[in-house]
Amino acid sequence: MVEKLVGDAIPVKFMRYITAGNNYAIPIVTDTAKYRVQVRDAKNNPNNRLNPIYQQGKDYYEEFKHDENASLLKDDYKLNKREGS
Repeated sequence: MVEKLVGDAIPVKFMRYITAGNNYAIPIVTDTAKYRVQVRDAKNNPNNRLNPIYQQGKDYYEEFKHDENASLLKDDYKLNKREGS
């Protein structure tokens, strides 16, 4: 939303934290546009092993989201063995 308002006039950044040890977190400032491209590319990469897990979780949620007695926490996920491994 902010990027639409300012266009390319100024870079939009966000702050996130990286955990370092038990009780430490390091603040990191990241360029929003670059991060968005990185996430989009990861979601579109057929070799990303998180994509099948994400899709299974999403499908499970869609199936049970209207069932007030169902747990929305999926217990198990299936990953197909990669070719060549």
